[in-house]
Amino acid sequence: MATFKKFSVAKRYNREKLFNIDTADFEYYSLEDLYDMATDAADEAKATTGKDLDVEDIPFTVYGIYINTRGNFDPAPVLALEDRYVNLPAHMTPVCEDMLRDAEAVKAINEGHVGITVYQYQQRRFNKTCYNVRWVDL
Repeated sequence: MATFKKFSVAKRYNREKLFNIDTADFEYYSLEDLYDMATDAADEAKATTGKDLDVEDIPFTVYGIYINTRGNFDPAPVLALEDRYVNLPAHMTPVCEDMLRDAEAVKAINEGHVGITVYQYQQRRFNKTCYNVRWVDL
């Protein structure tokens, strides 16, 4: 059996599983789907507790971050939530890549301390409703 030197440079390029979640049965959802789910949760909270929650008060726990490089367009981030994948806009790729390189962020995600909230905005140029996320500490 061959003996190899332990190169710290080479080790950086080995692929390893970063997140502790099984995504085998996950389906893809859009941010619009998530926004609708948050709207329903806010309405239900108001009906059951009387609290008037905004959609942006409903967090979703992030259990993994991946970069999809096999799409028809530019690479784009995908989040693993509790039981589904959610596609993020391509402009979020640099932020997600930074998080993937940050050992503290990866640890916080694995411990369930990172989440997102979804918000809606009107894109003026094409007069289109769009969705984005805000990162939250849980």
